[in-house]
Amino acid sequence: FASLRMTKGFMFELKISRNFKAAHALKGEVLHSHNWRIEVTLVSDKVDNNGCCVDFRDVDSAIDKVIAPFVNKSFNDIMKISSTELIAKYFFEKFSCELNKKMICLKQITVFEDANHSASYLRSTI
Repeated sequence: FASLRMTKGFMFELKISRNFKAAHALKGEVLHSHNWRIEVTLVSDKVDNNGCCVDFRDVDSAIDKVIAPFVNKSFNDIMKISSTELIAKYFFEKFSCELNKKMICLKQITVFEDANHSASYLRSTI
């Protein structure tokens, strides 16, 4: 993988998202579903010979693998507490493992319950 380093102090930021339907319930709530969206934010100061930081298909596959256990199911089946904040953290940790071998850094995962409500889990330093 030949790479071209960009100007010092600057980075590329890539955002890839996926929509899916899943249910959850906080303590005291009735199980209910949302049309969720996960947004993955990646950063890199390098591009390959094609001018790309990462192949989007690889990221799409990683997202599909991470969300698969929840699509049309309940977060509560796997997670003890399924708040949007903890779902974002869970996805961040799982997605980090999927990107382990890539020359790119996972910066942030944002999970949207709907168009107006979201939570992010992010790396405090890059």
